[in-house]
Amino acid sequence: MPMSSAAHPADGGRFLHVVPDDKFIDLAIESFEQVAPGAHAYVHLACPTSFRYLRSGQVMRLGLRQALSADFLAGLERYTAVFIHYLDDRARLLVNACTRKVNLVWIGWGGDYYHLAGERCQLLLPETRKLVEATSPTVSEEERRELARSVPEEPPERDESGAELRVRVRRLAIGPGGRDEIGLLNRFRLFGPVLRQDYELVRTANPGFLPAYVRWNYPLGPAVEEDDQLASGQSILVGNSAAPTNNHLETFRELANSWGGSRRIICPLSYGADAYADAVEEEGRRLFGDRFIALRSFLPFHEYMAIIRQCSAVVMGHFRQQGFGNILHMLKLGATVYLREQNPICDFLRGHGLPVRRFGDGRPLAEAVPASPEQVADWRRKIDGLFGPTAHLESTRCLLATAAQSPPLSGADAGTDDELTSGMAEGEL
Repeated sequence: MPMSSAAHPADGGRFLHVVPDDKFIDLAIESFEQVAPGAHAYVHLACPTSFRYLRSGQVMRLGLRQALSADFLAGLERYTAVFIHYLDDRARLLVNACTRKVNLVWIGWGGDYYHLAGERCQLLLPETRKLVEATSPTVSEEERRELARSVPEEPPERDESGAELRVRVRRLAIGPGGRDEIGLLNRFRLFGPVLRQDYELVRTANPGFLPAYVRWNYPLGPAVEEDDQLASGQSILVGNSAAPTNNHLETFRELANSWGGSRRIICPLSYGADAYADAVEEEGRRLFGDRFIALRSFLPFHEYMAIIRQCSAVVMGHFRQQGFGNILHMLKLGATVYLREQNPICDFLRGHGLPVRRFGDGRPLAEAVPASPEQVADWRRKIDGLFGPTAHLESTRCLLATAAQSPPLSGADAGTDDELTSGMAEGEL
């Protein structure tokens, strides 16, 4: 529901969650309400007519202009903590406008922080990089300047486009790679990435990065029970989305030149740019014919699980953490998991006694070997111990307690407001 100009969600809870329209959020809301009923409020920083993925009636829609108003910003100080779930451009603008009295916690997803661990191009292999360049819309320098000039200083009443938001963020130099980005990020007291390994990568690459680590992950979804059917069939799950970081084209080549060339390929492409997804689907059909199945629409959890149960192997072409939930679900179903050695998930899984096979190092892809029921039972126990319902609720309690014990940063801790809001000259893009 949209917020009225007089309302403020602080009246409804001690914790505020700024959330995207994504499938993970409904499960997260259930967890937060189970741990601390009635202590939370949820806001989405846009006013769409309807949500695409969110189903919870507790999420309020709030336009950016209202979110950046003096009244709303002052109200944020009444919260014990404000959680930013995925740091997109709207969230960056909100964080930049907050006072030092707001206790901010960043729940990172990967796509919002992996640029801090290295250049984006390092995550893409040559064929994929060329495909991204070919499918990305081209904008001339004059068009960029005209767009920059057309974006007013104050957000309009209507929702701004992604391009307009990028202009606003770049003016302030608080976007990815911006001069004042680290200063903006140091407004956060705590940072909860998907893996501890991700936190270490970010800290190593950015010595001035100050937020402390906090462990929390989104729930995996309905539990896989002991007597649930294991993965069966000869299909292979490839990737987790239409994000170029999947390196689909190179992964397809490796499969086509190995035992995977005769298998059915199931490729989720419901998230990401349509032009890129179209090109990936076209190449998949060229290489594998009718054995290539592209999942282009979002599926309810039980329908998605029914499909991936047909996969005895999952191959992820990322160099970074991505598709972690998919990987854990596939292990609980007894599938063989293949990852690039550079992917931090490899170290995480091995460190917890969970199996992973590597690929992409020039050697032939080793064929998947079925796991025994005893092996799968052991994997399920280990995963449930880390991410199962009981472990997740305890992790959520710890997150809220840690956030409540973390005082907001002072100006001495994270620089002055002037340092963070000085940005590019108008028109520079």
